[in-house]
Amino acid sequence: MVVIRLSRIGRKGFNISSIVVTNKRSARDGQYIAKLGTYNASTNPSVVRINEALTLKWLDLGAEVSDTVRSILSKAGIMLKWSLSRCVKKGTLDEAKMNTKISEWEKNKKDKTFEITYLD
Repeated sequence: MVVIRLSRIGRKGFNISSIVVTNKRSARDGQYIAKLGTYNASTNPSVVRINEALTLKWLDLGAEVSDTVRSILSKAGIMLKWSLSRCVKKGTLDEAKMNTKISEWEKNKKDKTFEITYLD
């Protein structure tokens, strides 16, 4: 089973974690399949750097998401984009409405605890 979770790369007192796709049975800091981004909890606001396209690809492939990473992805808007894209694929929502919902969310986003950078 494949999961998206955090893998620690920082030193003591300086929490930096990688957001990785890995086998559920592998060690926390062990081998991983793909690196999706980083999460720096030591700064204020916390800094998240994430590859959105690669993350959406792994979510579409059925990767489970840990609770912490789900929270990070929700605050970055990636979980919203993923769920709306699933509705578009099913045919219950058209792409124009999806784009308006995403732009509405971006306008109303009030969470200042994260600084999010999207990687290519």
